[in-house]
Amino acid sequence: MIKSFKKMNLLQTFKDVTNSVSKREEFNKRFCHFVPKPSWRGIEKNLKFMTMAGHGVQSEGERIIADRLYECEIDYIYDSLIEVNGEWIRPDFILPGLNDLILEYKGMDDPEYNEKFERKLQILADAGMKVMVLRPRDLERVKEIIV
Repeated sequence: MIKSFKKMNLLQTFKDVTNSVSKREEFNKRFCHFVPKPSWRGIEKNLKFMTMAGHGVQSEGERIIADRLYECEIDYIYDSLIEVNGEWIRPDFILPGLNDLILEYKGMDDPEYNEKFERKLQILADAGMKVMVLRPRDLERVKEIIV
């Protein structure tokens, strides 16, 4: 299903996309592939870190990435549930202005997390999506990576 997004000009649709609830609701009305956060199994309480744009994220690493995207004026959709080829996943950052690049932060290293993370990457790869993975060691160079 995500392939149908590629056929549409998301850059035009999302000229002003930010991490705001109103923009996400606007997107839901048009495409119905994103699920609004309040319906997600209590995920909101895990948003412990505040970005420069005033939005919550789940980790310090994601905050650093979100802040850099904000500084560079790169629009993003954070942690939204999407359906890709019949499977539901939550990419960390979708960058609609950059040809729908998916930016993933691999901030933990435990077997269960790694398995889920690799499965998400496989789903995205099978759908032909472009994915960039950042790890904790990349955060000190985030200003060189995201420009």
